[in-house]
Amino acid sequence: AGVAASMELFGVSKFVSVPLAALAIWVLVVRGTYRIVERIFLVACVFYFVYPVSAFLARPAWGQVLRRAGGSLVAPGRPPLLVFSHVPPRGAGDTPTDPYHVGFEAYRFLLDRLRPPLWMHGHSSLAAGTTWQVRHDGTAVVNVTGTVLIELLPKP
Repeated sequence: AGVAASMELFGVSKFVSVPLAALAIWVLVVRGTYRIVERIFLVACVFYFVYPVSAFLARPAWGQVLRRAGGSLVAPGRPPLLVFSHVPPRGAGDTPTDPYHVGFEAYRFLLDRLRPPLWMHGHSSLAAGTTWQVRHDGTAVVNVTGTVLIELLPKP
């Protein structure tokens, strides 16, 4: 998605840029030496240092950001209504028999502490799990890998 989006800024179609990027990485890994691959990926990692810099250059309202983030995690008043995460909390919607799809313990801590009504996650294959939704202490933990339509209705 990153290659497609960034190259489309320069007018290159995603149907051209993504296969070319995949081919380049394949050639690099298959034909390149460990030293070359390591150096190229280390140089690519430098771009991740731009993210914190861009956060400061955007000049957000830091007081508001810290109040919102700290207020709901350090001293919860009202729990969040909805949480999105890439992987599920450990033991709630994960696939413990598959080591690549075990949930995060830190998310389990947040799930137990915040208890939002709805927690949506991806990453776990629906084919490997037994169900796409589990309940945990009043929270619906929903696997939205692929396509899932969730209708949110106001309380009666």
